[in-house]
Amino acid sequence: VAGGGGGGGRRDTGSGGGGAGGLLQSTITSIATGDTLTISVGAGGAGGNSNVSHASPGTDSYISGTSITTITANGGGYGASYIPGGVDKTGGNGGSGGGGSYGDGGGTGTAGPPRQGYDGGSGNTGTGQPAGGGGGAGAAGGNGANATGGSGGNGATTTIISTSNATSSSVGEVSGSLLYFAGGGGGGVYPNVSVTAGTGGLGGGADGTYNATSNNGATNTGGGAGGNGASPASEANGGTGGSGVCILRMPTASYSGTTTGSPDVYTEGSDTVLVYKSGGTYTT
Repeated sequence: VAGGGGGGGRRDTGSGGGGAGGLLQSTITSIATGDTLTISVGAGGAGGNSNVSHASPGTDSYISGTSITTITANGGGYGASYIPGGVDKTGGNGGSGGGGSYGDGGGTGTAGPPRQGYDGGSGNTGTGQPAGGGGGAGAAGGNGANATGGSGGNGATTTIISTSNATSSSVGEVSGSLLYFAGGGGGGVYPNVSVTAGTGGLGGGADGTYNATSNNGATNTGGGAGGNGASPASEANGGTGGSGVCILRMPTASYSGTTTGSPDVYTEGSDTVLVYKSGGTYTT
């Protein structure tokens, strides 16, 4: 899972929620003994504010090695901020797309194949100028509606690690019996009337806001940040996207035990699970 996109931030109007980091689930069926896999975990993108045109996208996560084709999850698209003159109202493209602002569309997710995420929602010029929500790995972001910010798209579920071990490692978001990663951030809305900001998607997506508060995507989920909205007297900083994560699962009989980067290590049935929350290596 890549890093989530930053949420838009701007005075006087609602700004888009950040798109979730791209999520890839794949199987390496054959790999040479002694190959060192290099693992990089993407950071979340910074939020936008009134002094810049838009937030920042999330950073890619990848796994590379001499005997495999590099596996790259794309960082989430940034949430848009309306800038006078009509600049950068469209959400950024990425693993999942960021939400749009002030009537413009959301960014495009990586459709693949394989798909990494979905598009962000569109902004609205109606009451409160509500922005679109960021796309998630499992669903598109919602469009801004009258006085209501667009919701972030839900992330995707996985069984690569148990919910209990994911909780122990503080990765992903558990809802009921399911584990989600890469939810989109909710869209922000301008607080000039009775308004409702968009909710974040399952999988670490942050809620949008309508005040000077910044809501960040959850760490090690790839969740998109919440978009912001504030009065003309307030600085509206968007939130920071959630960092990504990389999880490897293999038969315990094949596990070498040779790692760097201090991943969390679990045994689940006949398999070993490695959870990398920052960079590291695994040698087969």
